[in-house]
Amino acid sequence: MSAHQFVAMPRRISAFVLCFSVFFVANCGKKETELVGFHKYEFGKTTKKDGVACSKRGQQTYCSHNDSPSIAGHKTQTDLYFRGHDEDSPLAEILVGIWKCNPGELSAGLYAQMGEPAEKIGQSLRWEFKNMTAIAILKEDKGLCTLHFLDHSEEKRIAKLFPRSNAKPASGAVDSTEK
Repeated sequence: MSAHQFVAMPRRISAFVLCFSVFFVANCGKKETELVGFHKYEFGKTTKKDGVACSKRGQQTYCSHNDSPSIAGHKTQTDLYFRGHDEDSPLAEILVGIWKCNPGELSAGLYAQMGEPAEKIGQSLRWEFKNMTAIAILKEDKGLCTLHFLDHSEEKRIAKLFPRSNAKPASGAVDSTEK
């Protein structure tokens, strides 16, 4: 298991929570988290040359077979999407598929790692960070859950994954029985 699956900056104090870690910086006695990506993939740093098996998909490049750590004991698959086809094309989206997902366990881990989400729609959660938006789509009965880490410029994709007209402020962990 990797020492830093959720990538945060600056990296001064590290703390393990559940099966994955995140980095915090102390600021006047408060801990603030600034996530910039997932695992070793960082917005503003990772480019197409860091992808493994890549192919063109319209205006983007899709890369599969990337290094993908487990999250809270769940097997994952990480796919990367880049804006453009050049080797220096910037990262647009990190898509993490979580197989045989336990929504309660995953939700608790995400709250512990990323804090209270900005919004919630049913089984979908959205967090906002300086360099990215994170969206979790949790399925019931050990289906496939997905985590999407998106550059803020991916407004259409964010709106498709998380239509804000139905959003409500989040409070507490996701109840896997909620419809």
